[in-house]
Amino acid sequence: MQMNKLSRPVAAQVAYLAVGAEQRQTRRRAVNFAAILESEGVSSHPVNVLDISEQGFRIVTAAEVGQGSSMLIKLPGLEAVRATVVWAKDGQIGCSFEEELHPASIRTLTADPPAGSGRLSAKAQFGSKLTS
Repeated sequence: MQMNKLSRPVAAQVAYLAVGAEQRQTRRRAVNFAAILESEGVSSHPVNVLDISEQGFRIVTAAEVGQGSSMLIKLPGLEAVRATVVWAKDGQIGCSFEEELHPASIRTLTADPPAGSGRLSAKAQFGSKLTS
C-alpha cells in the first residue's frame, strides 16, 4: 500500500479531556501533530497523533495494524517509544505505551513552540481577539 508522506507537523490547540472518559485513568491531551510509526521494525508509516497521555495515544493512519501488535512510535522531540495496539477501527488506532511517558515528555509534546519557529501557538491560532 502506497502512502503519502507528511511534509511537516501540524500545529493545533491542546485541549484537556476528562479523566475517566472512555475508561481512561489519566488525563488525555487532544493534539494534532505528525509522528512516524514503525511496525515490527519492517515498515514505517506517517501518522497523525490525535490525543496523548502518559499511558497511551490515539493516531489516525492508513496503515493496517492489528490489535495486540507491537510497534515503535517516534514522537517529535523524543526518542522512539514502544507501544502496543489496544484497538483499531476506521483508520484510528489506540495504543498503550509499554512504559508510561514521563509528565515532562508530555509537556514537551504539548508546549507552545518557541517564537520564530514558523508554527503558531495555540493561542495565536484559536484564542486571539479580532480587532476592527
